[in-house]
Amino acid sequence: MTQKDGIPKTCNSKTLDSHCISRWVPKMKFEVTFKMRFILYSFVFLCFASPFAMYNMGGQPSKEDIFATSSWFFGDQQPIREQNITFILDQADVCREREVFLLNMVFTRTEEASRRSVIRRTWGAVKGYKQRNILTMFVVGKTKEDEGLTKRLENEARLFKDVIMANFIDTYENLTLKTISSLQWATHLCPSALFVLKIDADMMVNFGNFIPYLETVPRSNFVAGQVAVSSPWRFYFSKWYISYSEYPYNTYPPYLVGSYVMSSDVVHKLAVTSYYTKAFKFEDVYVGINLKKLEISPVHVDEFYIATHSLSSRNLKGSYVAHYFTEESTLDIWKEVSAGNRNIIVNVPNI
Repeated sequence: MTQKDGIPKTCNSKTLDSHCISRWVPKMKFEVTFKMRFILYSFVFLCFASPFAMYNMGGQPSKEDIFATSSWFFGDQQPIREQNITFILDQADVCREREVFLLNMVFTRTEEASRRSVIRRTWGAVKGYKQRNILTMFVVGKTKEDEGLTKRLENEARLFKDVIMANFIDTYENLTLKTISSLQWATHLCPSALFVLKIDADMMVNFGNFIPYLETVPRSNFVAGQVAVSSPWRFYFSKWYISYSEYPYNTYPPYLVGSYVMSSDVVHKLAVTSYYTKAFKFEDVYVGINLKKLEISPVHVDEFYIATHSLSSRNLKGSYVAHYFTEESTLDIWKEVSAGNRNIIVNVPNI
């Protein structure tokens, strides 16, 4: 039955009988109730959200703020951790008596054997660019009560000598521990590396662009990538919720998203400050906090391409590092990007 102005067509607005009223009034009541609830909920939301939004418009913590907040940073006299993170698989000999220009530290999960295999057959197979030595290592943690997976990973590490396993459970929540372990491994077991690249397993490196770029940058106090600045998310039910006790300031220090490159002295300094800095939920912000304490400003570089969708070879050809590659696209795009590049030295293992 069609309606006009909320009144059934068969009813007259001047002479409503009881039948029409019984059908029209509930509809009118529902519309009024819905509108009133919408207005009320919107008002309540704005009352709660506005103070948080205004609060998070504040500035970043200064170095002095960080050192003064004992509940978050425990000063520079007493280390938080007394010992290094221990390594189950350390590959202690791979850098011995060897000059390394670029060390790639690939963050990968224990179960991602097929993705590690793809990287070894593509950009991870590059061992040099002209006269510059390149080394690629995979960083993983322990598995949860999966002896079969652990055994396969140990066999993989023995075969390829490129897997580092640290003594923590490999979960998203422990990415900060994975970052700390990579810093400590590079500091103690590969100190000759001039530059260290932190990179995720769904990324690729275009060495034809990246190595010439590194030839031009400072070799001390240098860290570069996609720089971001954001505020802590205070909504309790959010995945990214951070309480004031976890982080008491309005804005995070500038931090690097996804992948970033560091000069060796920055790697060593971050490894030291990690002893004195409370672990934080987000590893990229954690590195930003430590850089702030060291008074080192990260350099924003557009060629560290962070994507939200699948990429083509064009994206990688114009980048140093690009993000969001599947295993299949990695194989195809690498063939296209590396074809005819005589400067790269490739050694593909027998897989």
